[in-house]
Amino acid sequence: MYLNGENIYPYYLYPPPSILLFVPLTWLGDPIGRVIWAILNFLLFLRVLSLLMHFLESWLQNQFKKPLVLFIILACSMGMIDHNIQLGQMTIAMLWVSFEFCFQVNGNSRFKAAVIMASGITMKLLPGLFVFWLLVKRRYVILSATIFFLGFFALLPGSMNEEFTNQDLWKDWISTVNPLGERFGVETKNTVISLNGFLPAYFSEKFEGLLDPDYKPQRRHIFAMDSLTLEVILNMLRFGLLILLLRLYSRSTDQFNFSEIAITLLVCILIFPHQMKYSMLLFLPAMILITLNFLKNYRSSHRPRYFIFDVILVLLFLLFALYGRDTIGDALVNHLDYYKYFSWLVIFSLLRLLMEASVFISFSDEK
Repeated sequence: MYLNGENIYPYYLYPPPSILLFVPLTWLGDPIGRVIWAILNFLLFLRVLSLLMHFLESWLQNQFKKPLVLFIILACSMGMIDHNIQLGQMTIAMLWVSFEFCFQVNGNSRFKAAVIMASGITMKLLPGLFVFWLLVKRRYVILSATIFFLGFFALLPGSMNEEFTNQDLWKDWISTVNPLGERFGVETKNTVISLNGFLPAYFSEKFEGLLDPDYKPQRRHIFAMDSLTLEVILNMLRFGLLILLLRLYSRSTDQFNFSEIAITLLVCILIFPHQMKYSMLLFLPAMILITLNFLKNYRSSHRPRYFIFDVILVLLFLLFALYGRDTIGDALVNHLDYYKYFSWLVIFSLLRLLMEASVFISFSDEK
């Protein structure tokens, strides 16, 4: 479409530089392009798996054997991996960008870190929250290099089509994804799991019915708010989560750690508009961390007071790992989607990780 001189917005949601990634795949046609994208995503997941094990090294050394941790990761993630690959989504790539960037920053590979983060942001904005870590930690060299490469990548897409300038493409994209606009300001689709889909589920009379015509649940809203009020509250919550994240960064060490990455990815799910069910792959690090902490406390003779909270979360994780119409059935999937099970799971997991921020940040109890 784009190569033929047609405007890809508002149908296309990714930033203009992502065109550079997908155009070569369109040249190959379907199904070859789709197969290559699936293979690339599988290879990226293998790299993510390696990085996960690297960041979990302190747990592997003191608490758990590597095969057990690998089994937990694969059991928790394969359903979402399959879902993302089938839909041709970019969530796996965004998970890789997040972990690879943090790994390169920890290794002081400034050039690699900047290129990876800049390319990730220009594909999809999600990893951009990690840039705030650079700002808080005063890592100005990597921050400046990232900004430079962002500017460089931003100039490239217009060179592939004489019909549209870069200014046209960026203007159309910003207009399309504007979180304050009508399209993504407040969303009423049951499959949206971010805050702008979660709040309307309980505070708006307007919501989209499920695809199953026989599914007729009770009205779920607690009380109705108009769209403007919802948008104000939504953006206040977004701002609050961002402040919380900045405070978390200010208290942590000068090296990225697993809990910091997990919390940042949970915040990504909540504050960015139009995050659908496939974005729950970003939930994987938090689920792994909470599960390992649960197993550690389960084997301990002195269980903390919040242990029952971990038990409930792990049971919910089991449901998440089994989620799918072919596994738990249409009726249960409909109920989970309608009442925003995924959103609740992200919110409760974020609260759990923040309950012991100092412990999770430094793994001080493992050293």
